[in-house]
Amino acid sequence: MADARLLEPSVTILGLEPSHRACSLNGNSFQQDAIASFNGWQYAVLYTSSAGGPPEPLYVHLGRRKLPNGPWQILSFDDYPQTADDSHNTAQLGVCHGDGTVHVSFDHHCDV
Repeated sequence: MADARLLEPSVTILGLEPSHRACSLNGNSFQQDAIASFNGWQYAVLYTSSAGGPPEPLYVHLGRRKLPNGPWQILSFDDYPQTADDSHNTAQLGVCHGDGTVHVSFDHHCDV
């Protein structure tokens, strides 16, 4: 019988979870589609502060990497500061299977 042990997982930290807030914005049980794979690429969306910047405000960051373990490329949406300490303002992403465009939705809890 062949050895069925799993390989050690690879871990990449794209951004730190904001520890100074009461509510978590990343990785909530009700959050949908914060990570997706399509056509040989993996995509992830998360809130974090700007690299080397102050802890507030938070910004949405969209990352992608070539599978299986390419380096991450990160795009920061630094034109929209997220300031509400509300864990329902999670970020989601989707990839259109027709043309490969990436769609991002965030910061919509109880707002017009």
